[in-house]
Amino acid sequence: MASHTIELDAGEYEILERSANVAGLSVPVFLKQLIGKLRYPPEPVRTRSRWAALSERVRREPPLRGAGDYVLECSHVFREDFALLGPRPL
Repeated sequence: MASHTIELDAGEYEILERSANVAGLSVPVFLKQLIGKLRYPPEPVRTRSRWAALSERVRREPPLRGAGDYVLECSHVFREDFALLGPRPL
């Protein structure tokens, strides 16, 4: 395992040591955990937008289910009953 040395002044080390103590860890363990978190950040929590939830709900339970069939049937009835009449005789 590779080891590296860094120089800290007394004030910087005191801040580092205080943070480690608050976490209940030694300075080396605290640094390892800190570096590990920097290398492997957690995945962001993704929440679905209201529009995405609405879109999914409409796909699951279409509010106009069967409406297309009804419109198609009405258009057939309309075409069957529709006629253009020529001019009326006088």
